[in-house]
Amino acid sequence: MQGWQSNPRKELLDGLARDRILVLNLESDDWEKRTGFSGSPWVWGIVNNFGENTGMFGDLRQIAREPIRARRSPYGRTLVGIGALMEGVNNNPVVYDLLFDMAWRDAPVDVHQWLGEYVKYRYGRTTPQLERAWQLLADTVYHSNTGQQSIFCARPSLNVKGVSTWGTTQITYDPAKLEEAARDFLAASDQLASNDAYQLDAVDIVRQVLDDRGLTLYQQMVGQYEAKDASAFQKTASAFLQLLREQDSLLATRKEFLLGTWLDAATAMGRTETERALCERNARMQITYWGPEGPATDAHDYAFKQWSGLLRDLYLPRWEIFIRELGSRLQGKPAADMHYFEFEKDWTQRQNQYPSAASGDPVATAKEAFGNASNMVQEKR
Repeated sequence: MQGWQSNPRKELLDGLARDRILVLNLESDDWEKRTGFSGSPWVWGIVNNFGENTGMFGDLRQIAREPIRARRSPYGRTLVGIGALMEGVNNNPVVYDLLFDMAWRDAPVDVHQWLGEYVKYRYGRTTPQLERAWQLLADTVYHSNTGQQSIFCARPSLNVKGVSTWGTTQITYDPAKLEEAARDFLAASDQLASNDAYQLDAVDIVRQVLDDRGLTLYQQMVGQYEAKDASAFQKTASAFLQLLREQDSLLATRKEFLLGTWLDAATAMGRTETERALCERNARMQITYWGPEGPATDAHDYAFKQWSGLLRDLYLPRWEIFIRELGSRLQGKPAADMHYFEFEKDWTQRQNQYPSAASGDPVATAKEAFGNASNMVQEKR
């Protein structure tokens, strides 16, 4: 049974045989309030990612502490394990490595010390730059389980708060520290550029930096529009779109960030042309407007992804629609409605193919994207 908000209710649990129950606690910070689920066997767990959204996030300190505290609490006598309740695990491997390590420990761990060993385990060796980078990651993106959603993937508006209905684009850490982590991490490339895990992490860290810079440009763009500064608005909007293109090119270097991988897996499930087309349509819907067939659905972009191909062909044109319309309004032209849903639905009905093999040098591209994005933002400041 799922332990979620007020469920399962005490009245239900009290009517069930304890040896037939297992409660999976989905809210890792709420187990104490549930008072041990009325003596039922339970699992301390985390849901680190709703919808398998792309992003770097996870509260390493909570994972390093809470399972042990739960085991030592009055409710520890019925705690039978710890686990991950998975809507998606194809990102943030450090979160799951620490989580499952905690199953074997009898005391909390110091995250910074643990990360020193993690670096050696993940890359096969360590360097001072890598260790500094991971300490900074622990103090920024891995200091909260509230994942910042990418402004690039949001339905455009003058007041974007999140990508999905229940998400946020708010940054909960100091972006300058994340950029420092990226510099330190990329500085180790002379020794680790051929390492597969290093390549993946280099792309992912720079992807997160580009997200943060994209949010800065978006905020500047909105401010310039509201100030009716057409020239400044166009320059910032151009930089924003270029940064989005840079993101797509960066992600094309790793198979983990390819739209084609997802669509190929979906169509492979079909046995006939009709089935293959239906599987592809469903796969495209899941990562975009989800359903039902209407623009007011709360679930739109619930399972958004930052994938090469999806950024270029869905998110970029969606932002171009928005920017063109605002530019027209600044020129005094009548306001026109922006029908994003019709555009999104049309995209889900296409059957154009996307690469499922990565292209380009991940580390070199990450370095170039990091430098280019820095120049874009500095020019706008």
